[in-house]
Amino acid sequence: AFWSASLIAKSRRWIFNIRRIPLLVYWAVGLIITIVMEWYATGTLDRWQYADSMPRLPFMGTGLLPLLQWIVLPPIILFFVRRQTKS
Repeated sequence: AFWSASLIAKSRRWIFNIRRIPLLVYWAVGLIITIVMEWYATGTLDRWQYADSMPRLPFMGTGLLPLLQWIVLPPIILFFVRRQTKS
């Protein structure tokens, strides 16, 4: 996701000057990766299964919590990366 946003922004330092399009690409690519990996791991590979109590998306069966993690954590991660790496 980071490198996809870097390609769009034409710089790997895009996190220091966050613009809307690279941020949306970062978020969307991460979300797509999450959905595909969860679907693949719980379906084709049968690596794990969701508990009955796990809320799932109706159209793909992907668990809601892995998606929420991708929605909530990236802004926090970007905040801390920017804070720790600014000179």
